[in-house]
Amino acid sequence: MNYRFRYAPSPTGVLHVGNARTAIFNWLLARHYSSKLILRIEDTDKERSTPESEKAIIEDLKWLGLDWDEGPDVGGDCGPYRQSQRSSLYEEHQKLLLEKKAAYECFCTPDELKKTREELLSLGKMPKYNGKCLNLSPKHIQELKDQKKPFVIRFYVKPGPPVVVDDIVRGTVKFEREVIGDFVIFRSDGGPTYQLACVVDDSLMKITHVIRGDDHLSNTPKQILMNDAFGFTSPKFGHLPMVLGADRKKLSKRHGACSVGEYKQQGYVSSAFLNFLVLLGWSCETSEEILNTERLIKEFSEDRLSSSPSIFETNKLDWMNGQYIRQLSLEEFYRLERPFLEKDLALSQVDESWLKQVLKVLQTSVAKLTDVTDQLQIFLKDKFLIEDDVIKETAKDLDFKKVLIALSKILEDNPDIDFDDLKKQLQNETSLKGKKLFHPLRYAMTGRKNGPELALVMPLLPKNELKLRVDKLLKETS
Repeated sequence: MNYRFRYAPSPTGVLHVGNARTAIFNWLLARHYSSKLILRIEDTDKERSTPESEKAIIEDLKWLGLDWDEGPDVGGDCGPYRQSQRSSLYEEHQKLLLEKKAAYECFCTPDELKKTREELLSLGKMPKYNGKCLNLSPKHIQELKDQKKPFVIRFYVKPGPPVVVDDIVRGTVKFEREVIGDFVIFRSDGGPTYQLACVVDDSLMKITHVIRGDDHLSNTPKQILMNDAFGFTSPKFGHLPMVLGADRKKLSKRHGACSVGEYKQQGYVSSAFLNFLVLLGWSCETSEEILNTERLIKEFSEDRLSSSPSIFETNKLDWMNGQYIRQLSLEEFYRLERPFLEKDLALSQVDESWLKQVLKVLQTSVAKLTDVTDQLQIFLKDKFLIEDDVIKETAKDLDFKKVLIALSKILEDNPDIDFDDLKKQLQNETSLKGKKLFHPLRYAMTGRKNGPELALVMPLLPKNELKLRVDKLLKETS
C-alpha cells in the first residue's frame, strides 16, 4: 500500500514517553502495511529548538529500534525535512490564502486581544477572536503597514456546518465552526505557526495518515479547514489518548523518569521498552504480552488501538525488562552490561571469562541492567558487604548461630566441598531444613536476603572466601 505516515517531533527538549509511543505506533503501522515513515523536524520555535535536542531525539528513536524512509539524516524526494528550511514554501501558501480571501491581516494588539478574551470569559463564552480586522479596507491595511504596525495573518473560519473528524481511534468527532474562531497562521515576526506549517508539509510530503496524541485533537478541525481552502485532501487522523501515571494523572517527573533517555540510563533494554510502550494503548488478539518486533509488525493495526488512557506501571515494565534480559545471549548481555559495569569496575583488571560466568548467574535474577552492579558485590571480595537487616535478624535467632557454627566447621575441614554436599552435611549436623537452614546459608554467602541461586554463586566465589564470610557474620552477630 502507498501509505505515508509521519513522526514530527519538535527539537525543544528530550523525547518523552508519550511522544516515543506515538513514534512507535507510526513506525509499526508503516512497517505493517509495507509503507513509508517520514521523520520531519518541526523546528519553527527558533528560541527553544536546538541541534542538540534534535540529535538526542534521533538517537533515542534509533535506540528504540526505529528507522525511517525519509528524513533530515537520510534525505528523500519531499525534503527539506526541517521546517526551518522550508520558509519559502510557507510564504507561498500564505499568499495563496490571502489571494483567496481565506486569510487576512490582523493588527490587534496583545492588550486588545486580552481584553476581548476576558470579556468573553466573564460572559461564560468560549474565548475566540472577534473578527475586528476581517473587513479592513485595502487602503486602511496599507496605512497601518506604512505606520509599521505589527500584524499577524489569521485564517478566516467561514460560517458553515460543523467540521467532522472521522478519527481512526475515537470515531466521529464534530466541531462547531463558531467556537473555533479565526486563528493565527503567521506570527508578527513573519514565521508560520504550527497550524499552517503542518498542513503545508503534510500535503507536500504526501502524508496519508496522521497518528498523534489527543492533545492535538483541537488542532484537527483547523487543519481540515485549511486543507479545504488550499484544495488539499486531508490525511486520515487518529488521536491517541494520554499515558497516565499510577495516580491516573498525566505522566510527569513526579512519577519518576519520563524521557526515553532516562529509562535507557536506568538499564532498560530497548526491545523491552518498545514492547511495553506498544501495550500502552494497543493489544494483540491473544493475552500474550512478550511480543518480539517481528510479531508486533505482523499483528499491529489501527483496529485495536484503544480510545482510553493507558496507565504506566513501572512494576510491569521491570517484570517485562527482566523477561527480555533472560532471553539475551550471554554475549549480548555482556555487551549491554559493559557500559554500566565500567562506571564502577576497572574491567581490564577483571578476568573476562570469570565475569561472564557471574553475569550468566545474575542474568536469571535481575530486572534492569543497572541491578548487576549491586548484585556483583556478592562475588567481589573487596566490595562484599553484609546488610544491616541480616545482622539484626541473625543475632536474634539461636538456630541461625547453630547453622553458622556448623557451616564454619564444615568449611574448615573441607574447603573444597561442593554445594550439594555442604547442604547435606548441614542438615545432618543441625537437624534443620527449609528456611531455617537456607536463610543463614544465604546470608553468610551473599550478605543479603535476596539474590541468585546459591548453588550457582558458591563455585564463583574465591577459594576460602565463604569461610571468611561465615566467620565475619558470626563475629558481627556475637
